Formats: sequence, C-alpha cells, structure tokens
Amino acid sequence: AFFSRDTALPVAVVVSPANQFKNLFQARPEVAGTDFACGIQGRARNFPEKFTAETILVAGEGIQQTLYKWGNMLLDRYGKTRPKLTPPGQLDPSMDTLNSHLGYWTDTGGIYWDHTANNKSYSVTMQELKKYHTSIGVPVKY
Repeated sequence: AFFSRDTALPVAVVVSPANQFKNLFQARPEVAGTDFACGIQGRARNFPEKFTAETILVAGEGIQQTLYKWGNMLLDRYGKTRPKLTPPGQLDPSMDTLNSHLGYWTDTGGIYWDHTANNKSYSVTMQELKKYHTSIGVPVKY
C-alpha cells in the first residue's frame, strides 16, 4: 500500500495480485530497478495453457478505507464474505489465526528476508523471538 501523509489529501493506493497469489509479486524500486514492478515470480519457467496473471490497483481516501475497499473487491471477486464482527468493530479472534496470533513468513524481497539476530542462525533467531513474544503475552502460532 502507498499512502499520503498529507492529512489535507489522505490518498491511498493498494496494489496486489488479483489471482495466482502464490506466483505473483510486487517489488520496491531498489529491488526492481524502476519505480515499481508487478509480475510473475522470477523463478517461474513454465506456465499452463491459458495461464493469466492479474493485478488489482485500488485508490481511495485514507489507508483504512482503501484497504477495506480492496479487501471487499477481492472478497466479492471470489464469492467470499468478511468474518462477522463481534463485538461491533472487532474480529472474533478465534475465527482467524492471522488476527489472533503472531506469525512469520519468508518472502523474497521482504525487509526481514535476510536479517537474523547478531551472529545467530535463522533457527535460533526464530526460537528467541518466539520465547520473547510469549514472555510478554503475545501468542505465537506459525
């Protein structure tokens, strides 16, 4: 997501894959060597006949409103509904691990992709992070 910090003009833009979620990506300028890039993961070599790669770009006023607009468009596209809100304004945490637990994914190009704790392996870094977050009451699941 891109957004303006100018409160007089709170414009936001969200760009993401609209299909093929595991095969598509967006890259920052320092990675892409351009202003912004969307496309198929670089390691992909063969594609099935009639393969399509679609990107969605949503603009709106304010980051929260624009993210909801983007989410609603994808939910509508795939015939899904947003989880119920209980109580009003809050997601029921038992319905979605992403909202109720801390997790970690590796993501080529993600800012955390190649950063471990000083002089520690990935495994030790992850174990120490889980131990720390659990000690302060943050549930870790994935």
